[in-house]
Amino acid sequence: MSYIDIMKEGIDKDLCKKGWANCTAVYLKKLRKREFNDEYADIVFQDYRGKITIYDAYAFMQVHAMRCSGKLAMVRVYVGAGPSKDEKVKENNEILFNMPDGFKAFFEGGKGVGDGQLRWEKDITLDMVRVRGDKEKHELLTIGPGAAVLEVGYTNALTTLYHLSRTSLARWPYGQEWITLMKKVG
Repeated sequence: MSYIDIMKEGIDKDLCKKGWANCTAVYLKKLRKREFNDEYADIVFQDYRGKITIYDAYAFMQVHAMRCSGKLAMVRVYVGAGPSKDEKVKENNEILFNMPDGFKAFFEGGKGVGDGQLRWEKDITLDMVRVRGDKEKHELLTIGPGAAVLEVGYTNALTTLYHLSRTSLARWPYGQEWITLMKKVG
């Protein structure tokens, strides 16, 4: 059984609990109506078919809750171009070769868990946000050298939630000239 299947079983149980199905349905409707900023939504998931499932909505809701409660810190790392298709391994690695000082990344592509890795060799500062009503409070989080799984292009929200449940994820969606590093806090 894959990690996706295991996560779906857990979500199915959650959706039977009071309030979860309704809340997830609200997120599904908002995602389908594109009420979230596309750049933000694409960081969490990007589907080539344009079909948003209840599982995508649930996982997006969880990631969004982490972000709005200060439990997810993020930073953009500019790379200068959006990614190419998975089979363009050399082309993607040429883009990643020009990472800013202190960052290194490689792309392998494929159907496995992750398409590569992002590494940072010095302390970096990420942004955390806490939302209360219509007010946002930003805080900075500095972390030491480390690494994160790199997910490139299309991915589903369950994969993003899976990586974040472990610690961190670097997302490079199609159409974005930067990689967004997301780190779970706490």
